Amino acid sequence: MHRDVVTHALICLANIKGRRLMKDGFGVDFALKCYDRALLIDVDNEDIYYHRGKLYFECGQLNNARNDLKKSTALSSYFIEAKCKYLHLKFDLACNANDKDIMNGVLVEFDDIARKFKDSCVVFSHYAEVLTSAGKYEEAKNKLEITINLDGRDPDLCLQMGKLLLKASCNIDHLYEWCFKALKADCRCIVALEIIGLICLNLCSSDMSFFLLCSSFSQHKHQVKNLLILSMASSKWQECALKLLPNEKNNFLSGLWIFRTYFFRKFAPKYMSMKAKEIIGDVTNFLMYYIYSTEKMERLLSDAKEIMEFSERPG
Repeated sequence: MHRDVVTHALICLANIKGRRLMKDGFGVDFALKCYDRALLIDVDNEDIYYHRGKLYFECGQLNNARNDLKKSTALSSYFIEAKCKYLHLKFDLACNANDKDIMNGVLVEFDDIARKFKDSCVVFSHYAEVLTSAGKYEEAKNKLEITINLDGRDPDLCLQMGKLLLKASCNIDHLYEWCFKALKADCRCIVALEIIGLICLNLCSSDMSFFLLCSSFSQHKHQVKNLLILSMASSKWQECALKLLPNEKNNFLSGLWIFRTYFFRKFAPKYMSMKAKEIIGDVTNFLMYYIYSTEKMERLLSDAKEIMEFSERPG
């Protein structure tokens, strides 16, 4: 059997079975052994270093991730995704060290790559993320709009825009709108459903449906368990509130505030997905979000109904 076939098979085994074992709590040993075996076959294969670098990044081993992504880029100067991930990580590490020279250098490199690859979603998406981290929100928005124009069917780009606009304005309405656009692109986008479920919790309406919908689409046991816990918590609150405070509006609103304060400060952060946390940032911002008008409430509930109808369509 050709060595390229074996190498590719080992990378796939690490990425699929290795990541599944990792998410089920069995660590990264299996995946790393697969990559090590692949390197014994082809030590100069850029794909091995790229995928192992991504795994290290997911595990928080940032220096190992940087070294592998740098190696992958050195082996193939046209491996744009590896180059962008390397520069993105280099920028993040420079931010942590407050090294302005490296940060500015990375921005210059991204500008150069963007001029060379004007039709690359990967380049402009990473460039927008780096600009967002640098607080250059208008520039980031412009780069991300280029990406969305190139591929408006990618729900991750919609979520990235929602994250950017939320960070720039602290307006949760922007996040909601772009999560809904993500669901227009893919009605099974788990992160968008999770975030909209958290937003709907402020209405005491539909949030449980969103969390349950998330869990039905998720393939990971741990994530399913967490989403079901969120679903049960919101359901039990609604059940108790309706029984104890059915005709006492002031008491109901006070009770809602107490529940939301506990939920967003103590409970939700334990059970939210990492991706949702990354997009939202400080989830306690949701405490300040409320449905100010009947029109806004009706719109949100109408959108919720539409999302449910999407999910029920075959295929």
